Amino acid sequence: MLGVETTPDMPPAEGRRPLTGRGLAVALVVMLATVVVANRVVGQSDLAQAILASERYTALPRAFEAAPDDPDVAFLGDSRCIHGVASDVVADELSRALGRRVTVWNLGVPGGPPIAQLGWTGYLLDRERPPAAVVVMLSEYMFGSKLEPTMSRESIPSLWQWDDVPTAIAAGMPVEDALRGGVSDLFTAQRVRRGVLAKLFDGVAPGPPEDLGDHGYRRAGRVDAATQKARARGRAAGYHAELVDAELNEEQLGYFDATLARLTGAGVRVIVVTTPKSTPLFANLSLPVVAEAFRRVRDIAASYGVEVVAYRDTAVVDDAYFSDGDHLTREGAVRYSTLLSRRVLAPWLAPDAPRWAGRRWTDPPEPDAGCELVFDFEEVDRPPGWGFEGESFRRAPSPGAVGTQQDVTGFRGRGLLSSFSAEKGDAATGEAGSGRFTITRPELRLLVGGGKADGLGVALIVEGKLVREARGADSEALGVVSWDVRELVGQSATLHVIDHRKGDWGHILLDQVELCGEAP
Repeated sequence: MLGVETTPDMPPAEGRRPLTGRGLAVALVVMLATVVVANRVVGQSDLAQAILASERYTALPRAFEAAPDDPDVAFLGDSRCIHGVASDVVADELSRALGRRVTVWNLGVPGGPPIAQLGWTGYLLDRERPPAAVVVMLSEYMFGSKLEPTMSRESIPSLWQWDDVPTAIAAGMPVEDALRGGVSDLFTAQRVRRGVLAKLFDGVAPGPPEDLGDHGYRRAGRVDAATQKARARGRAAGYHAELVDAELNEEQLGYFDATLARLTGAGVRVIVVTTPKSTPLFANLSLPVVAEAFRRVRDIAASYGVEVVAYRDTAVVDDAYFSDGDHLTREGAVRYSTLLSRRVLAPWLAPDAPRWAGRRWTDPPEPDAGCELVFDFEEVDRPPGWGFEGESFRRAPSPGAVGTQQDVTGFRGRGLLSSFSAEKGDAATGEAGSGRFTITRPELRLLVGGGKADGLGVALIVEGKLVREARGADSEALGVVSWDVRELVGQSATLHVIDHRKGDWGHILLDQVELCGEAP
Protein backbone atom coordinates (compact mmCIF):
# COMPACT_ATOMS: atom_id res chain seq x y z
CA MET A 1 0.00 0.00 0.00
CA LEU A 2 1.38 3.40 -0.91
CA GLY A 3 2.09 5.80 1.93
CA VAL A 4 4.00 5.78 5.19
CA GLU A 5 2.76 3.82 8.10
CA THR A 6 3.60 4.97 11.64
CA THR A 7 3.62 3.19 14.95
CA PRO A 8 3.08 4.62 18.38
CA ASP A 9 6.86 4.62 18.86
CA MET A 10 7.52 6.77 15.79
CA PRO A 11 7.79 10.56 16.16
CA PRO A 12 5.18 12.67 14.38
CA ALA A 13 5.88 13.69 10.80
CA GLU A 14 8.24 16.62 10.45
CA GLY A 15 6.52 19.98 11.02
CA ARG A 16 3.46 18.49 12.72
CA ARG A 17 2.94 18.85 16.44
CA PRO A 18 -0.19 17.90 18.36
CA LEU A 19 -2.10 20.84 19.87
CA THR A 20 -1.74 21.07 23.60
CA GLY A 21 -4.54 22.47 25.77
CA ARG A 22 -2.86 25.88 25.71
CA GLY A 23 -2.35 25.74 21.96
CA LEU A 24 -5.98 24.79 21.38
CA ALA A 25 -7.12 27.71 23.53
CA VAL A 26 -4.89 30.10 21.61
CA ALA A 27 -6.19 28.76 18.29
CA LEU A 28 -9.80 29.22 19.43
CA VAL A 29 -9.10 32.76 20.62
CA VAL A 30 -7.41 33.62 17.32
CA MET A 31 -10.32 32.11 15.36
CA LEU A 32 -12.91 33.98 17.46
CA ALA A 33 -10.98 37.24 17.14
CA THR A 34 -10.82 36.76 13.39
CA VAL A 35 -14.57 36.19 13.23
CA VAL A 36 -15.29 39.23 15.43
CA VAL A 37 -12.98 41.48 13.41
CA ALA A 38 -14.37 40.19 10.12
CA ASN A 39 -17.92 40.72 11.37
CA ARG A 40 -17.06 44.25 12.43
CA VAL A 41 -15.51 45.02 9.06
CA VAL A 42 -18.48 43.61 7.17
CA GLY A 43 -21.04 45.19 9.51
CA GLN A 44 -19.56 48.66 9.13
CA SER A 45 -19.23 48.44 5.36
CA ASP A 46 -21.32 50.67 3.14
CA LEU A 47 -22.85 47.58 1.53
CA ALA A 48 -24.01 46.12 4.86
CA GLN A 49 -25.45 49.45 6.01
CA ALA A 50 -27.30 49.83 2.71
CA ILE A 51 -28.76 46.31 3.06
CA LEU A 52 -29.86 46.94 6.64
CA ALA A 53 -31.50 50.23 5.66
CA SER A 54 -33.26 48.86 2.57
CA GLU A 55 -35.40 46.18 4.23
CA ARG A 56 -38.18 46.94 6.70
CA TYR A 57 -37.37 43.84 8.74
CA THR A 58 -33.97 45.30 9.66
CA ALA A 59 -34.54 49.04 9.19
CA LEU A 60 -37.56 49.31 11.49
CA PRO A 61 -35.98 47.65 14.58
CA ARG A 62 -32.93 49.93 14.22
CA ALA A 63 -35.14 53.02 13.98
CA PHE A 64 -37.24 51.85 16.93
CA GLU A 65 -34.18 51.20 19.10
CA ALA A 66 -32.77 54.63 18.26
CA ALA A 67 -36.03 56.51 18.98
CA PRO A 68 -35.61 58.89 21.93
CA ASP A 69 -39.15 58.48 23.23
CA ASP A 70 -40.45 55.24 24.69
CA PRO A 71 -43.69 54.17 23.01
CA ASP A 72 -47.01 54.44 24.79
CA VAL A 73 -48.86 52.27 22.26
CA ALA A 74 -47.41 49.83 19.71
CA PHE A 75 -49.17 47.98 16.89
CA LEU A 76 -47.94 44.55 15.74
CA GLY A 77 -49.12 43.09 12.45
CA ASP A 78 -48.48 42.52 8.76
CA SER A 79 -48.80 44.73 5.68
CA ARG A 80 -52.44 45.46 6.54
CA CYS A 81 -51.12 47.05 9.71
CA ILE A 82 -48.31 48.89 7.87
CA HIS A 83 -50.78 50.62 5.53
CA GLY A 84 -53.83 50.69 7.79
CA VAL A 85 -52.66 52.22 11.08
CA ALA A 86 -51.79 55.90 10.66
CA SER A 87 -49.57 56.43 13.71
CA ASP A 88 -50.02 60.20 13.62
CA VAL A 89 -53.82 59.94 13.63
CA VAL A 90 -53.91 57.41 16.48
CA ALA A 91 -51.48 59.54 18.50
CA ASP A 92 -53.59 62.66 17.93
CA GLU A 93 -56.86 60.94 18.84
CA LEU A 94 -55.50 59.24 21.98
CA SER A 95 -53.67 62.37 23.12
CA ARG A 96 -56.94 64.29 22.94
CA ALA A 97 -58.95 61.56 24.66
CA LEU A 98 -56.43 60.89 27.45
CA GLY A 99 -55.38 64.50 28.02
CA ARG A 100 -51.66 63.87 27.58
CA ARG A 101 -49.11 63.34 24.83
CA VAL A 102 -49.20 59.78 23.47
CA THR A 103 -46.45 58.22 21.32
CA VAL A 104 -47.57 55.53 18.87
CA TRP A 105 -45.47 53.12 16.78
CA ASN A 106 -46.64 50.98 13.86
CA LEU A 107 -44.35 47.93 13.98
CA GLY A 108 -46.03 45.97 11.20
CA VAL A 109 -43.73 43.99 8.89
CA PRO A 110 -44.56 42.34 5.53
CA GLY A 111 -46.12 38.93 6.01
CA GLY A 112 -45.68 39.40 9.76
CA PRO A 113 -47.54 36.55 11.49
CA PRO A 114 -47.25 35.76 15.23
CA ILE A 115 -43.68 34.47 14.80
CA ALA A 116 -42.70 38.06 13.95
CA GLN A 117 -44.97 39.55 16.62
CA LEU A 118 -43.30 37.43 19.28
CA GLY A 119 -39.91 38.58 17.98
CA TRP A 120 -40.99 42.20 18.49
CA THR A 121 -41.77 41.62 22.17
CA GLY A 122 -38.06 41.58 22.96
CA TYR A 123 -37.59 45.06 21.49
CA LEU A 124 -40.66 46.36 23.31
CA LEU A 125 -39.64 44.99 26.70
CA ASP A 126 -36.02 46.11 26.29
CA ARG A 127 -37.10 49.76 26.40
CA GLU A 128 -36.49 51.69 29.59
CA ARG A 129 -40.24 52.09 29.82
CA PRO A 130 -42.15 49.34 27.97
CA PRO A 131 -45.34 50.41 26.18
CA ALA A 132 -48.48 50.81 28.25
CA ALA A 133 -50.46 48.98 25.57
CA VAL A 134 -49.87 46.75 22.55
CA VAL A 135 -52.41 46.17 19.80
CA VAL A 136 -51.93 42.76 18.16
CA MET A 137 -53.43 42.76 14.66
CA LEU A 138 -54.36 39.37 13.20
CA SER A 139 -55.55 38.36 9.76
CA GLU A 140 -57.11 35.04 8.84
CA TYR A 141 -54.19 34.26 6.51
CA MET A 142 -51.77 33.91 9.44
CA PHE A 143 -53.14 30.60 10.70
CA GLY A 144 -53.36 28.40 7.62
CA SER A 145 -50.82 25.67 6.94
CA LYS A 146 -50.08 27.23 3.52
CA LEU A 147 -48.70 30.47 5.01
CA GLU A 148 -45.90 31.50 2.64
CA PRO A 149 -42.81 30.02 4.36
CA THR A 150 -40.20 32.58 3.28
CA MET A 151 -42.17 35.56 4.57
CA SER A 152 -43.33 33.74 7.69
CA ARG A 153 -39.74 33.02 8.76
CA GLU A 154 -38.16 36.29 7.59
CA SER A 155 -38.25 37.53 11.17
CA ILE A 156 -35.87 34.82 12.45
CA PRO A 157 -32.57 36.32 11.19
CA SER A 158 -33.91 39.88 11.30
CA LEU A 159 -35.98 40.53 14.45
CA TRP A 160 -34.96 37.86 16.91
CA GLN A 161 -32.22 38.54 19.47
CA TRP A 162 -29.92 36.25 21.43
CA ASP A 163 -31.84 36.86 24.66
CA ASP A 164 -34.99 35.61 22.92
CA VAL A 165 -33.68 32.10 22.26
CA PRO A 166 -35.28 30.55 25.38
CA THR A 167 -38.58 32.26 24.58
CA ALA A 168 -38.43 31.05 20.97
CA ILE A 169 -37.71 27.43 21.90
CA ALA A 170 -40.38 27.44 24.62
CA ALA A 171 -42.87 28.76 22.03
CA GLY A 172 -42.14 25.81 19.75
CA MET A 173 -39.53 27.22 17.37
CA PRO A 174 -37.09 24.55 16.12
CA VAL A 175 -33.78 24.81 17.95
CA GLU A 176 -31.77 25.41 14.78
CA ASP A 177 -34.05 28.36 13.85
CA ALA A 178 -33.82 29.83 17.34
CA LEU A 179 -30.02 29.58 17.30
CA ARG A 180 -29.93 31.13 13.83
CA GLY A 181 -31.82 34.13 15.20
CA GLY A 182 -29.41 34.40 18.11
CA VAL A 183 -26.32 34.15 15.91
CA SER A 184 -27.75 36.74 13.51
CA ASP A 185 -28.22 39.10 16.44
CA LEU A 186 -24.56 38.68 17.46
CA PHE A 187 -23.13 38.87 13.95
CA THR A 188 -24.27 41.56 11.53
CA ALA A 189 -22.59 39.60 8.74
CA GLN A 190 -25.20 36.88 9.21
CA ARG A 191 -28.08 39.37 9.01
CA VAL A 192 -26.84 40.81 5.72
CA ARG A 193 -25.61 37.51 4.28
CA ARG A 194 -28.43 37.14 1.76
CA GLY A 195 -27.99 40.68 0.46
CA VAL A 196 -24.22 40.34 0.21
CA LEU A 197 -24.52 37.11 -1.76
CA ALA A 198 -27.08 38.70 -4.08
CA LYS A 199 -24.64 41.53 -4.73
CA LEU A 200 -21.55 39.34 -5.19
CA PHE A 201 -23.03 36.59 -7.35
CA ASP A 202 -26.03 38.17 -9.05
CA GLY A 203 -25.01 41.82 -9.13
CA VAL A 204 -28.22 42.83 -7.33
CA ALA A 205 -27.58 46.06 -5.45
CA PRO A 206 -29.56 46.96 -2.29
CA GLY A 207 -32.67 48.99 -2.89
CA PRO A 208 -33.24 52.53 -1.61
CA PRO A 209 -33.67 53.10 2.13
CA GLU A 210 -36.98 51.75 3.39
CA ASP A 211 -39.65 54.41 3.84
CA LEU A 212 -40.61 54.12 7.52
CA GLY A 213 -43.01 57.04 7.29
CA ASP A 214 -44.42 58.34 10.55
CA HIS A 215 -43.30 55.92 13.28
CA GLY A 216 -43.60 52.97 10.90
CA TYR A 217 -46.81 53.88 9.04
CA ARG A 218 -46.52 53.82 5.24
CA ARG A 219 -49.07 55.15 2.77
CA ALA A 220 -50.54 52.91 0.08
CA GLY A 221 -51.30 54.35 -3.33
CA ARG A 222 -54.76 55.03 -4.72
CA VAL A 223 -56.35 53.36 -7.73
CA ASP A 224 -59.59 53.87 -9.60
CA ALA A 225 -62.68 52.07 -8.35
CA ALA A 226 -62.75 49.49 -11.17
CA THR A 227 -59.16 48.47 -10.45
CA GLN A 228 -59.84 48.32 -6.73
CA LYS A 229 -62.84 46.05 -7.24
CA ALA A 230 -60.94 43.76 -9.60
CA ARG A 231 -58.04 43.51 -7.18
CA ALA A 232 -60.36 42.80 -4.27
CA ARG A 233 -62.09 40.00 -6.18
CA GLY A 234 -58.70 38.59 -7.18
CA ARG A 235 -57.42 38.67 -3.61
CA ALA A 236 -60.58 37.07 -2.28
CA ALA A 237 -60.23 34.22 -4.80
CA GLY A 238 -56.51 33.81 -4.10
CA TYR A 239 -56.96 33.66 -0.33
CA HIS A 240 -59.85 31.24 -0.75
CA ALA A 241 -57.64 28.91 -2.78
CA GLU A 242 -54.98 29.03 -0.04
CA LEU A 243 -57.39 28.45 2.82
CA VAL A 244 -60.12 26.15 1.50
CA ASP A 245 -58.10 22.96 2.05
CA ALA A 246 -55.53 24.28 4.51
CA GLU A 247 -54.97 22.86 7.96
CA LEU A 248 -54.59 24.80 11.18
CA ASN A 249 -51.10 26.22 11.70
CA GLU A 250 -50.39 25.12 15.25
CA GLU A 251 -46.92 26.67 15.21
CA GLN A 252 -48.29 30.18 14.64
CA LEU A 253 -50.96 29.66 17.30
CA GLY A 254 -48.13 28.77 19.68
CA TYR A 255 -46.31 32.01 18.88
CA PHE A 256 -49.53 33.95 19.40
CA ASP A 257 -49.98 32.34 22.81
CA ALA A 258 -46.36 33.13 23.72
CA THR A 259 -46.76 36.76 22.58
CA LEU A 260 -49.69 37.32 24.93
CA ALA A 261 -47.93 35.48 27.75
CA ARG A 262 -44.77 37.52 27.44
CA LEU A 263 -46.48 40.90 27.19
CA THR A 264 -49.14 40.40 29.85
CA GLY A 265 -46.54 38.80 32.12
CA ALA A 266 -44.56 42.04 31.92
CA GLY A 267 -47.62 44.11 32.87
CA VAL A 268 -48.34 45.38 29.34
CA ARG A 269 -52.01 45.76 28.41
CA VAL A 270 -52.88 43.88 25.21
CA ILE A 271 -55.86 43.96 22.88
CA VAL A 272 -56.30 41.86 19.72
CA VAL A 273 -58.00 43.30 16.63
CA THR A 274 -58.60 41.72 13.24
CA THR A 275 -57.24 43.57 10.23
CA PRO A 276 -59.26 45.72 7.76
CA LYS A 277 -60.71 44.14 4.64
CA SER A 278 -63.19 45.09 1.93
CA THR A 279 -66.48 43.29 1.56
CA PRO A 280 -65.45 40.73 -1.14
CA LEU A 281 -63.05 39.21 1.39
CA PHE A 282 -65.64 38.71 4.13
CA ALA A 283 -66.77 35.40 2.60
CA ASN A 284 -63.47 33.76 3.54
CA LEU A 285 -64.19 34.27 7.22
CA SER A 286 -66.64 31.36 7.11
CA LEU A 287 -64.08 28.84 5.82
CA PRO A 288 -63.59 26.00 8.34
CA VAL A 289 -59.88 26.62 8.96
CA VAL A 290 -60.49 30.34 9.54
CA ALA A 291 -63.44 29.80 11.85
CA GLU A 292 -61.48 27.23 13.87
CA ALA A 293 -58.38 29.47 13.98
CA PHE A 294 -60.27 32.37 15.48
CA ARG A 295 -62.13 30.14 17.91
CA ARG A 296 -58.69 29.09 19.16
CA VAL A 297 -57.46 32.71 19.11
CA ARG A 298 -60.37 33.80 21.29
CA ASP A 299 -59.80 30.92 23.71
CA ILE A 300 -56.09 31.72 24.03
CA ALA A 301 -56.77 35.45 24.45
CA ALA A 302 -59.45 34.77 27.09
CA SER A 303 -56.96 32.75 29.13
CA TYR A 304 -54.89 35.93 29.52
CA GLY A 305 -57.85 38.26 29.99
CA VAL A 306 -57.28 39.79 26.53
CA GLU A 307 -60.19 41.08 24.43
CA VAL A 308 -60.53 40.22 20.73
CA VAL A 309 -62.23 42.87 18.57
CA ALA A 310 -63.45 42.03 15.05
CA TYR A 311 -63.07 44.60 12.26
CA ARG A 312 -66.68 44.18 11.09
CA ASP A 313 -67.94 45.09 14.56
CA THR A 314 -65.99 48.30 15.08
CA ALA A 315 -64.37 50.28 12.32
CA VAL A 316 -65.65 49.40 8.85
CA VAL A 317 -64.36 51.66 6.07
CA ASP A 318 -65.96 51.94 2.62
CA ASP A 319 -64.47 49.67 -0.05
CA ALA A 320 -63.44 52.73 -2.09
CA TYR A 321 -60.72 53.45 0.48
CA PHE A 322 -58.77 50.25 -0.19
CA SER A 323 -56.05 50.13 -2.84
CA ASP A 324 -56.93 46.46 -3.30
CA GLY A 325 -58.92 44.13 -1.08
CA ASP A 326 -57.22 44.70 2.25
CA HIS A 327 -54.67 47.52 2.11
CA LEU A 328 -56.04 50.97 2.91
CA THR A 329 -55.15 54.20 1.11
CA ARG A 330 -54.07 57.19 3.19
CA GLU A 331 -57.64 58.46 3.33
CA GLY A 332 -58.87 55.02 4.37
CA ALA A 333 -56.15 54.71 7.00
CA VAL A 334 -57.14 58.08 8.47
CA ARG A 335 -60.76 56.93 8.71
CA TYR A 336 -59.91 53.51 10.11
CA SER A 337 -57.40 54.86 12.62
CA THR A 338 -59.87 57.50 13.80
CA LEU A 339 -62.67 54.98 14.26
CA LEU A 340 -60.45 52.40 15.95
CA SER A 341 -59.05 55.02 18.33
CA ARG A 342 -62.43 56.41 19.30
CA ARG A 343 -64.56 53.29 19.41
CA VAL A 344 -62.01 50.84 20.83
CA LEU A 345 -58.68 52.22 22.05
CA ALA A 346 -59.67 55.36 23.95
CA PRO A 347 -62.48 53.66 25.96
CA TRP A 348 -60.16 50.70 26.59
CA LEU A 349 -57.22 52.82 27.79
CA ALA A 350 -59.37 55.27 29.75
CA PRO A 351 -62.75 53.87 30.74
CA ASP A 352 -63.86 57.37 31.70
CA ALA A 353 -62.91 58.82 28.27
CA PRO A 354 -65.81 60.67 26.64
CA ARG A 355 -67.86 58.41 24.40
CA TRP A 356 -68.07 59.31 20.74
CA ALA A 357 -71.61 59.57 19.42
CA GLY A 358 -70.51 58.53 15.94
CA ARG A 359 -71.92 61.44 13.91
CA ARG A 360 -68.73 63.43 13.40
CA TRP A 361 -65.11 62.66 12.61
CA THR A 362 -63.68 65.48 14.70
CA ASP A 363 -64.70 68.22 17.01
CA PRO A 364 -65.50 71.37 14.99
CA PRO A 365 -62.26 72.81 13.57
CA GLU A 366 -61.59 76.09 15.29
CA PRO A 367 -63.02 78.96 13.22
CA ASP A 368 -60.80 81.91 12.44
CA ALA A 369 -60.69 84.67 15.04
CA GLY A 370 -63.83 86.76 14.89
CA CYS A 371 -65.73 84.12 12.92
CA GLU A 372 -68.52 81.63 13.59
CA LEU A 373 -68.78 78.24 11.89
CA VAL A 374 -71.58 77.55 9.40
CA PHE A 375 -70.51 74.24 7.72
CA ASP A 376 -67.38 72.15 8.28
CA PHE A 377 -68.25 68.75 6.65
CA GLU A 378 -66.90 66.64 9.50
CA GLU A 379 -69.95 64.37 9.59
CA VAL A 380 -69.47 60.64 9.12
CA ASP A 381 -72.78 60.47 7.27
CA ARG A 382 -74.84 63.01 5.30
CA PRO A 383 -74.33 66.59 6.57
CA PRO A 384 -77.53 67.78 8.28
CA GLY A 385 -79.77 69.79 5.99
CA TRP A 386 -77.85 69.02 2.79
CA GLY A 387 -79.41 67.40 -0.27
CA PHE A 388 -77.72 65.77 -3.26
CA GLU A 389 -78.59 64.95 -6.86
CA GLY A 390 -76.63 63.09 -9.52
CA GLU A 391 -73.56 60.85 -9.21
CA SER A 392 -70.70 63.18 -8.36
CA PHE A 393 -71.28 64.09 -4.72
CA ARG A 394 -70.93 61.42 -2.06
CA ARG A 395 -73.79 61.45 0.40
CA ALA A 396 -71.14 61.65 3.13
CA PRO A 397 -68.24 64.12 3.16
CA SER A 398 -65.09 63.01 1.38
CA PRO A 399 -61.95 62.21 3.44
CA GLY A 400 -59.72 63.84 0.83
CA ALA A 401 -58.51 62.30 -2.42
CA VAL A 402 -60.29 59.20 -3.72
CA GLY A 403 -59.60 56.90 -6.66
CA THR A 404 -57.08 58.44 -9.05
CA GLN A 405 -57.46 61.97 -7.69
CA GLN A 406 -54.31 63.90 -6.83
CA ASP A 407 -53.64 64.71 -3.18
CA VAL A 408 -56.16 67.19 -1.79
CA THR A 409 -54.75 69.83 0.54
CA GLY A 410 -55.86 72.95 2.34
CA PHE A 411 -59.06 71.61 3.90
CA ARG A 412 -59.68 71.57 7.65
CA GLY A 413 -60.28 68.51 9.81
CA ARG A 414 -60.87 65.14 8.13
CA GLY A 415 -63.70 65.85 5.72
CA LEU A 416 -64.79 68.15 2.89
CA LEU A 417 -67.47 68.35 0.22
CA SER A 418 -66.12 66.99 -3.09
CA SER A 419 -67.71 66.18 -6.45
CA PHE A 420 -64.82 63.98 -7.61
CA SER A 421 -66.21 60.45 -7.88
CA ALA A 422 -64.20 57.41 -6.80
CA GLU A 423 -66.00 55.40 -9.50
CA LYS A 424 -66.17 57.85 -12.43
CA GLY A 425 -63.65 60.57 -11.59
CA ASP A 426 -64.38 63.84 -13.40
CA ALA A 427 -67.01 62.21 -15.62
CA ALA A 428 -69.63 62.21 -12.87
CA THR A 429 -71.92 65.23 -12.49
CA GLY A 430 -74.36 66.40 -9.86
CA GLU A 431 -75.50 69.10 -7.47
CA ALA A 432 -75.50 69.66 -3.71
CA GLY A 433 -77.61 72.13 -1.74
CA SER A 434 -77.39 73.25 1.87
CA GLY A 435 -80.08 73.90 4.40
CA ARG A 436 -80.97 77.48 5.19
CA PHE A 437 -78.79 79.67 7.41
CA THR A 438 -79.03 83.32 8.42
CA ILE A 439 -76.32 85.78 7.41
CA THR A 440 -75.36 87.37 10.73
CA ARG A 441 -71.98 88.96 9.91
CA PRO A 442 -70.59 91.13 7.10
CA GLU A 443 -68.21 88.55 5.57
CA LEU A 444 -68.84 85.00 4.35
CA ARG A 445 -65.56 83.07 4.17
CA LEU A 446 -65.11 79.62 2.61
CA LEU A 447 -62.43 77.26 1.27
CA VAL A 448 -62.83 76.36 -2.41
CA GLY A 449 -60.82 74.16 -4.78
CA GLY A 450 -61.17 72.06 -7.91
CA GLY A 451 -61.89 73.30 -11.44
CA LYS A 452 -62.47 76.81 -12.76
CA ALA A 453 -64.41 76.06 -15.97
CA ASP A 454 -68.03 76.91 -16.67
CA GLY A 455 -70.47 74.45 -15.15
CA LEU A 456 -68.65 74.38 -11.82
CA GLY A 457 -69.11 76.58 -8.79
CA VAL A 458 -70.25 77.38 -5.29
CA ALA A 459 -73.18 79.79 -5.33
CA LEU A 460 -74.75 81.87 -2.55
CA ILE A 461 -78.51 82.01 -3.04
CA VAL A 462 -80.64 84.63 -1.23
CA GLU A 463 -84.40 84.81 -1.79
CA GLY A 464 -84.06 82.60 -4.83
CA LYS A 465 -81.41 84.80 -6.48
CA LEU A 466 -77.73 84.10 -7.18
CA VAL A 467 -75.82 86.84 -5.33
CA ARG A 468 -72.25 85.44 -5.13
CA GLU A 469 -70.31 82.68 -6.90
CA ALA A 470 -66.84 81.08 -6.60
CA ARG A 471 -64.84 78.45 -8.48
CA GLY A 472 -61.56 76.65 -8.03
CA ALA A 473 -58.28 77.37 -9.79
CA ASP A 474 -57.71 73.98 -11.48
CA SER A 475 -56.04 72.86 -8.29
CA GLU A 476 -56.65 70.29 -5.54
CA ALA A 477 -55.40 72.85 -3.01
CA LEU A 478 -58.34 74.64 -1.43
CA GLY A 479 -57.93 78.39 -1.10
CA VAL A 480 -59.77 81.06 0.88
CA VAL A 481 -62.67 82.86 -0.81
CA SER A 482 -64.13 85.90 0.94
CA TRP A 483 -67.47 87.51 0.09
CA ASP A 484 -68.61 90.90 1.36
CA VAL A 485 -72.23 90.29 2.40
CA ARG A 486 -72.82 93.25 4.69
CA GLU A 487 -75.91 94.33 2.72
CA LEU A 488 -77.35 90.82 3.20
CA VAL A 489 -77.06 90.67 7.00
CA GLY A 490 -80.26 89.38 8.56
CA GLN A 491 -81.40 87.53 5.45
CA SER A 492 -81.82 83.76 4.98
CA ALA A 493 -79.49 82.07 2.50
CA THR A 494 -78.41 78.69 1.09
CA LEU A 495 -75.31 77.41 -0.67
CA HIS A 496 -75.69 75.63 -4.02
CA VAL A 497 -72.71 73.60 -5.29
CA ILE A 498 -72.81 72.48 -8.91
CA ASP A 499 -70.75 70.13 -11.07
CA HIS A 500 -72.02 69.99 -14.65
CA ARG A 501 -68.62 69.44 -16.25
CA LYS A 502 -67.26 66.08 -17.41
CA GLY A 503 -63.83 67.04 -18.78
CA ASP A 504 -60.49 67.67 -17.08
CA TRP A 505 -60.83 69.40 -13.72
CA GLY A 506 -64.54 68.65 -13.83
CA HIS A 507 -65.06 68.74 -10.07
CA ILE A 508 -65.46 71.24 -7.23
CA LEU A 509 -64.28 71.19 -3.59
CA LEU A 510 -65.71 73.06 -0.58
CA ASP A 511 -64.93 73.22 3.14
CA GLN A 512 -65.03 75.40 6.29
CA VAL A 513 -67.78 77.91 5.62
CA GLU A 514 -67.68 80.74 8.20
CA LEU A 515 -69.37 84.06 8.90
CA CYS A 516 -66.80 86.64 9.97
CA GLY A 517 -66.53 90.18 11.24
CA GLU A 518 -68.40 91.98 13.99
CA ALA A 519 -72.10 91.32 14.05
CA PRO A 520 -74.16 94.53 13.71
